[in-house]
Amino acid sequence: MTKKIYSIFVFALLLFGCANPSLHREKRAKDLVNASISAHGGQSTYDKLKDLSYIKTTYTYDSLEQVSDTLVQHIHHNRLGHIRLTYQNDRGLNEIEEKDEQLSVRLNGVVQYDTTLIKNAKSTVDGARFVFFQPFKLKDSLVRLKALGRRTLSHKENQLSEELEVVEATYPNSSDIWYFFFDSESDRLLANAVNHNGKMSLTTNDTLQWHEGLLVHRFRTSYLANEQFEPIRVQARYDYEMRAQD
Repeated sequence: MTKKIYSIFVFALLLFGCANPSLHREKRAKDLVNASISAHGGQSTYDKLKDLSYIKTTYTYDSLEQVSDTLVQHIHHNRLGHIRLTYQNDRGLNEIEEKDEQLSVRLNGVVQYDTTLIKNAKSTVDGARFVFFQPFKLKDSLVRLKALGRRTLSHKENQLSEELEVVEATYPNSSDIWYFFFDSESDRLLANAVNHNGKMSLTTNDTLQWHEGLLVHRFRTSYLANEQFEPIRVQARYDYEMRAQD
């Protein structure tokens, strides 16, 4: 009798799982993320990574798609949580460092205490971690994942389109909705998009490179896009030059 009840219970669970689309979409999304992590070097390689440095050059474009600004950032990541970012602008040398959850901001060597400046610096370092270490950051325990199926992603400049697997990602206490596009054959992460306050931005990973056993960014392009992820115009281009560790 007990065995029969147990069998009915297991059958009910399986039936519920099959009948609940949200559970299926979540599992499918996690499977896609795990496959992509393997394609980008594997979780164990990421976990063993100690230090990583690169120069990120950002070219910002105006509404006429002309370069309006260039920013060169030197970024160093330590997998224990330490990050250091430096760059020059019209105010001078900016240094942002976060270690043991303590953030410091310096301008021309002088410690800054302005709350707005510190808030912006915190957003900068968090963004650097989140963007560069994809798809690994999608293993965050706080992220809610949902597979959306396949979507055709268009490329404005080369007039090509390809069908990619799409995963939606949302986070507590944030209204932003993120989308990640995976190649169905190679499992590589080829693009991401974010809906921020009703504005859709699409960023394509135009070229990837191997560094320290991980497949990371080389060249990326950011577009203003519509809700169907169709590019409207170029917003920025990014160049990542990896640096050897001393």
